[in-house]
Amino acid sequence: MKLPELEKIIKASSGGCNALEYAPALLEKINCLTRKSCCSPLLKQLCAAKEQGDFRGRVLEVNFAHCFESKSYFLQYGAKQANCSGDIDFLWELDDLKIYIELKHLGQDKNTKDSILEQINKRNYSATFIEGDEKDIYRLQSDFLEKASTKKFRTTLTDDTINLVAIDCTEL
Repeated sequence: MKLPELEKIIKASSGGCNALEYAPALLEKINCLTRKSCCSPLLKQLCAAKEQGDFRGRVLEVNFAHCFESKSYFLQYGAKQANCSGDIDFLWELDDLKIYIELKHLGQDKNTKDSILEQINKRNYSATFIEGDEKDIYRLQSDFLEKASTKKFRTTLTDDTINLVAIDCTEL
């Protein structure tokens, strides 16, 4: 992939100047994954992202996969567990263990984003004071339960299997 193609994908998914600023570093990771692993389904989904949330989730997956690949650990993308219909983002086979990892990027809620943008447009800065974090905790719990679905993960595990759900909540 070349930089203009990645920039086009970023713009098509409503990415702004911040996303474009980080495009060269992302491109380096994408090209590394293209050369080293079987992540073509992941990269295909990244290229097809049509909205910002989906694109950011795919970038999280690229960054995650690149961390493993840079240490010469192989991840399988789009793994399935027996008798389950849904895909799990990654499978990491480590010695005799099978570690299934489902990722989720949890971005700022729309009302907070809109409030920040409105303040920036009016004053060129924003200030947000949070009185309680109950809404964010509820969103985390809800997304965790959704990602830990029995469509993806088996309800009974063997001694050689670990199921993980990882939620990136750095924007909250």
